[in-house]
Amino acid sequence: MKKIAYILLLGACPLIFNAKVLADKEKENFQSIAENIKHYSQNTLTDKEIENDFCVKKFESQEVFNKWDKLLNEVYQYLKKNKKPDEFNNIKQQQRNWIKEKESKAKSVEKAKDYDDRQEKEYNVYNVYIDYTSKRCEELINLVDNNTKEPPVNNKSEQQIKLERFQDALNSIERIDKSSCEDGMLAQYEINNMSVWVCKKWEKLMKEMLSYMKDNLSEEDYSAIEAEQKKCEKEAENKANEAAKDWEGGSGETMARYSAYTEVWSKRCRALVEDVKKYVINKEKPIKSATNTTETKSNASVKKVFQESFEKLKEKELKISNSSDKNAKKELFNELDKLLNDVYKHMKNTISSEDFEIVKQAQREWIKEKETASKEALNKNENGNGELNKINSDISFTKTRVEILIDLLEE
Repeated sequence: MKKIAYILLLGACPLIFNAKVLADKEKENFQSIAENIKHYSQNTLTDKEIENDFCVKKFESQEVFNKWDKLLNEVYQYLKKNKKPDEFNNIKQQQRNWIKEKESKAKSVEKAKDYDDRQEKEYNVYNVYIDYTSKRCEELINLVDNNTKEPPVNNKSEQQIKLERFQDALNSIERIDKSSCEDGMLAQYEINNMSVWVCKKWEKLMKEMLSYMKDNLSEEDYSAIEAEQKKCEKEAENKANEAAKDWEGGSGETMARYSAYTEVWSKRCRALVEDVKKYVINKEKPIKSATNTTETKSNASVKKVFQESFEKLKEKELKISNSSDKNAKKELFNELDKLLNDVYKHMKNTISSEDFEIVKQAQREWIKEKETASKEALNKNENGNGELNKINSDISFTKTRVEILIDLLEE
């Protein structure tokens, strides 16, 4: 009998060990997310530039709270699945008491004074939510594995952590921008201020990524990134000036100008996140833009360079055609989109203005068609594949358009 018990105990040891290892890894993941939220909030909520702008501060605080709230729900659900019923019942009761206390504090802040500015009131309420939710997150994370005396060691490299923070900042700016656009009660001056602030956030993130790559790439490799950046800055300036003309002297001029900058900077930031991943983490070599490397070559040589780049992307598409890896497909789309812009800009600089007007009009029609198809693909959400359908549609349309534009180039 003792022998059987001993054998059973030995058999159980791996299960106990594996459960502890899994709990440690989950705890490490939660702690990593919490650190990223703290890092994000330290770089935003303490910004003196927005000290007296409660509209901007409100949207920033809302974003920080939403991050903590999402993490809180994830940790709570993990404990619900992995704790014994009696242990979780105690956690659940504590959670109910915590919610009552949090809401009571928020109401007292709302009634503390007669606010002249609704943004100030909402900002103060979100601050209460942030304070309570961040502390509750830490309490629940500590319950993930009571056997772990020391916090698990984070095995992620500094480069991976940096990339995650860039990606998190990018997603946060997009959400803040979307929230402000959906708030139908903002006054025009608040809309203008938000436009400026969102633009500055994109610009700040862009400069951080450029600085990071400059410090982590060779001078030769960074020169390719720098060349792209110069083109991007010219494009942003031109778009901003064009947009401002339509609103010149009006209350919406600031919004129009900074929204145009945002359009270019946001797209640039998405490209730079991919660049950090490829060139800093994966150690790939940057390829100089075709428009940079072929300025002094004949049209035939330029066309050949574009064709070679296009063939490489077609090969890449073939390898992932049956894949459900959204990140890989997004990367392919971004590369196709960049090649499309390079070819389009080259045509603008080399063909007559009359001929380019025809190309430009066709390009506008193509964009409308692509966006319509993209929305239809997204709505076909069978088995939750709407986003993947959208990416596949964008790739297909862009690939076809690139091929048409390359064929139109003179030899």
